[in-house]
Amino acid sequence: MLFQPVFDSFPFTPCFCLLFIIICIIINIGTLISYRKHCKKNIGFKTNQQIKQERTEYKLMIYAIFTFIGHALMAIEQILLYIVSGVFHQYDYIGAIFTQYPWTLDVGSVVLPSWLLFWASDKFRKYLIKDFVPKCF
Repeated sequence: MLFQPVFDSFPFTPCFCLLFIIICIIINIGTLISYRKHCKKNIGFKTNQQIKQERTEYKLMIYAIFTFIGHALMAIEQILLYIVSGVFHQYDYIGAIFTQYPWTLDVGSVVLPSWLLFWASDKFRKYLIKDFVPKCF
């Protein structure tokens, strides 16, 4: 072989991806349980400010869950790349997996977080629509 890699990170990459997914699942389950307990504790008369705050908390919880799904998608792709190339030695499929990386990276780390924050923030969405949507609508 003409070029030899200085450091082969393949054994570490899927292990860290799997560790990342496990830790994030534990954190998300803990957050969801804590949120559900918090919601059950505050049943009763609520002011408009409390209702608005709970709505914001709910939107941020949805944001956290979908952001985790996007990052888990990227981690699963790295694990799949290791399995296909390192375990099964199916080198024909490596190119197919690499060609999927740009969209998984965009969806997992750019599209989901930014659009979900756009969805969650009422004020920012109103300002953006007011500034960029033509006045004829």
